[in-house]
Amino acid sequence: MNKKNIRDIVILGGGTAGWLTANHIASHYKESIAAGNLSVKLIDSPDVATIGVGEGTVPVIRETLKSFGISETQLLVQCDATFKQSIKFVDWTYNPSEKTNNFYHHLFEYPHLGNDSINAFWLQNKDICPDHYASCVSIQHDICEANLAPKNIQIPEYGGIVNYAYHLDASKFTELLKENAINNLAVKHTHAHVSNVKLSSDGYICELELLNEGVVSGDLFVDCSGFEGKLIKKTLNGSFVDKSDVLLCDTALAIQVPYGEHEKIIKPYTVAHAKKAGWIWDIGLTTRRGVGLVYSSNHINEESAYKELAKYLGKEPVNARKIPMQTGYQKEPWLKNCVSIGLSQGFVEPLEATGLLVFDMTAKILATKLPINFNEMQNIAKDYNQQVGAIWENIIDFIKLHYCISKRDDTQFWLDNRDEANIPDGLLQKLKYWHTHIPSQFDFERTTDLFKLENYLYVMYGMDFEIDRNAIAQRYPSLSSATAHISKIQQASILAMKSLQGQRDLLIKIKQHGLGKI
Repeated sequence: MNKKNIRDIVILGGGTAGWLTANHIASHYKESIAAGNLSVKLIDSPDVATIGVGEGTVPVIRETLKSFGISETQLLVQCDATFKQSIKFVDWTYNPSEKTNNFYHHLFEYPHLGNDSINAFWLQNKDICPDHYASCVSIQHDICEANLAPKNIQIPEYGGIVNYAYHLDASKFTELLKENAINNLAVKHTHAHVSNVKLSSDGYICELELLNEGVVSGDLFVDCSGFEGKLIKKTLNGSFVDKSDVLLCDTALAIQVPYGEHEKIIKPYTVAHAKKAGWIWDIGLTTRRGVGLVYSSNHINEESAYKELAKYLGKEPVNARKIPMQTGYQKEPWLKNCVSIGLSQGFVEPLEATGLLVFDMTAKILATKLPINFNEMQNIAKDYNQQVGAIWENIIDFIKLHYCISKRDDTQFWLDNRDEANIPDGLLQKLKYWHTHIPSQFDFERTTDLFKLENYLYVMYGMDFEIDRNAIAQRYPSLSSATAHISKIQQASILAMKSLQGQRDLLIKIKQHGLGKI
């Protein structure tokens, strides 16, 4: 077996993760597939429904879709998609009763810092600076607050005045990926239930027995079967790294909400509204909103959770779908000749739209690292597992950051999140260091980190992270250039907004005329 080439790749699961993986591999090896040297087949079961909640994305998805050959116009129209430029965090920093204007933006546009003097100036002069850190370092803050789109109709597909991603209908997005993989990338598709998984004498997967559809053999199997983990968990008994002691939310309630008759504005950002034992997401598509409550069942019971969501929506009762969440990831996402991607690989709560981000990134890594033969698979798998494990740890640290630096103390949920015993050691050490130092790029040494300096700056300073002002003043005594830099950003913001319009108006134009090709 060691000398055998990898020719037949079998993907189990037809959700977003499965079709993302199929598109990544098939687009990366398009010529090899055309020459008959490689085959990609996806099997999905008619009995398994997809979760279909991940409706938020991050900007890297634009590069991914462009590499697949998918038109941005098609995406926007077919998936009821809207532009997303930020996550707006409401009531995360202080108790709602303590401070008005209690929100901040984690923008997608990189902060325009020039150097550390901008951060140092803002930290020492909050009383004379704009209310929000993000408005000091980017024009996108004002664009979001004005509910404007990130581009105009003259800008070609996948281009914009500022960086952006999308809100989209997850089920329709999966269908778009499916159509592209089958029609444009020669991915084979079988709709059948897997009745049995056959292993070789050395424990590798060799065949999937299908109910009434025969047998499918393969060389490399990708498990995208969701939380079930039919291959990685049930067949190969992979080990799970549980992180529920760090991230306390373990349940979600999800619901689709139609727009009101006079509801014209589509917000160009996700709203993440903190509550007593979790938070509520609010995402605007073209035809509806996607809303849900993420909460800790150890801090609030199910009945109270439904009432919390009903109060937010202003109606009762609420017919929401309950989704249990197991936080953590596979210790070995690549085990023997099986690679888990999607919910079978790992999951953390949907804050910061990490779901589709990890699906996309790990599928791309797999496509790039695809072994030629079995002889090299073990070493590639070891490297893959190290990279993916580091990705998950980076994500978990970043999500925890939002909770542990909050000044909220109104419920036990927030007190438990602030408890140092529940904070990962690496993150805790960095927070102590950043109390007297401005974060720098050298604090994020891994190339696989999905959340780096700019992300931490928006969250930390948006949440009024406590710093030693005297220590900062000693390091940065002269800040004369900062005010001019901030002024330029504010002037640029005014000019940019004059060329932009509201989301709904732009999306109507795109549906009528389409965007120009690159």
